[in-house]
Amino acid sequence: MKYVVSFFVIILITICSISKAENLSIVYLNVEKAMNHSIVGKSLSGQIDKIHKTNLEEFKINEDNLKKEEVLILSQKNVLSEEDYKNKVNLFKKKLNSYKKKDKKKYI
Repeated sequence: MKYVVSFFVIILITICSISKAENLSIVYLNVEKAMNHSIVGKSLSGQIDKIHKTNLEEFKINEDNLKKEEVLILSQKNVLSEEDYKNKVNLFKKKLNSYKKKDKKKYI
């Protein structure tokens, strides 16, 4: 008797859930259209573009400075003693690694 009652309760619950599932509808949202044609979407796109441009400019300036420093160190290779040259190369490598870490943090 206990099994029969539990069987009917389970069947009743599944029938109710199936009838409620028929009332649900699936909706498709075109996010691209929402971003391009809504006021908020246009504003967000503008802000993202502005941030992207400033980041690119900052990265370009930092990259140019690092390249200049590298060229300067390489040009001083014959003039400096071996220890001074190694110290400058190590400092440059540390600076480069810190720049890479900062670059990764900005993208995260």
